[in-house]
Amino acid sequence: MNRQLVAFLSLFSLVLVLSVYYVMMPSPSKQLSANQESVNLTIKDATTLYFETLEMNRAKEHQDYIDEMIDVYKGVNNEYTIEEAFINISNRNKIIDEENQIEECVKNLGYTSCYAEVEGDDYIKVVVYSSTKDLLEVDKIMYQVQTMLDKEVSTFIVEFQE
Repeated sequence: MNRQLVAFLSLFSLVLVLSVYYVMMPSPSKQLSANQESVNLTIKDATTLYFETLEMNRAKEHQDYIDEMIDVYKGVNNEYTIEEAFINISNRNKIIDEENQIEECVKNLGYTSCYAEVEGDDYIKVVVYSSTKDLLEVDKIMYQVQTMLDKEVSTFIVEFQE
């Protein structure tokens, strides 16, 4: 996760430097023609980009794993039997559904941004956007998620991002 943060901050600083450079450039002497279309620009805050990056990386990992299992059906990958590949794809889809359910559950607690990562039955990691880092919040998140899933998890990590 540190590599992701460093990469994000590097790209963000590069965009910032380029933005300042283009803003400071003198305007061209030619006048803009009246028929040029305007450009809609949406600027997202760093928190939104951070959570979107986490979600994109997670989706890529899931898709890569499923593609690897599909290669078994194509005969390209002989590491697994077809039955094992089918079970692995089914389990991965259950994990994806569980992650989505956890994110919805935590967002229903009032958090604007949430990221959930599930690995098997004994590991859940939840990252939420919150300016307060309170132990009661951690307890509330853990309780709500474990109640929703109807199981206890041996490793449950809650991280706060500001």
